[in-house]
Amino acid sequence: MLNQLCTWMAKSAPYPPCTVTVFWLKYQDSARMLRRVTQPPHIAGPLGIIDSHLDILRFVMRKYHFLLAILFASMLSISGCKKETPINIILYDKPLTTIKSYIHGKWNLIYGKGGICGTCVFPCDNCTVEFTTDDRFISKSFVVTTDTTKITWIKDVGMYLQGDSTYLMTFYAYPYFRDAYVIDKIYFDTLIYYDNASDPMFYYCVKSK
Repeated sequence: MLNQLCTWMAKSAPYPPCTVTVFWLKYQDSARMLRRVTQPPHIAGPLGIIDSHLDILRFVMRKYHFLLAILFASMLSISGCKKETPINIILYDKPLTTIKSYIHGKWNLIYGKGGICGTCVFPCDNCTVEFTTDDRFISKSFVVTTDTTKITWIKDVGMYLQGDSTYLMTFYAYPYFRDAYVIDKIYFDTLIYYDNASDPMFYYCVKSK
């Protein structure tokens, strides 16, 4: 009779009402008070559903944070690997200010090609050339070695420009002998200039870091 009463109260009350059962169990067997009691299905069911929803929410949040971490790492990787676009520009037909702005600075002279041989290549180890802002040419190479050569820019027709005029870079590396160069172009960051002569030597330079 007591069990039937508690079962009826548990089904009809919103809270565990079996105080009598607890009192009865206490005096029947005190050890049973420490035993774990499983909630009836009509009480445990809604709590189980809530727990399931919380587990799903936690799973979704973990996935969301994981995807955000991957996206952030990818953006950092792309920005870190980004490479500057190489310079490609024809210079001989540009205004003098443009020519000077592009060649300004120190360059490593990698090799020369041409001359009387035509196709011969002349590597140059530890060779440098420098174009300063005050129009001076500093060269340490197999062709010209000078520290304070003053540049004079002369507008004239280049020998290999099919009649086009350009600003020739002229200077006196040696007394009574004037050199003249055509600043041709920058091709994939490589500066190319050559002698304004019948058998020109072409010089290939990369910017010094």
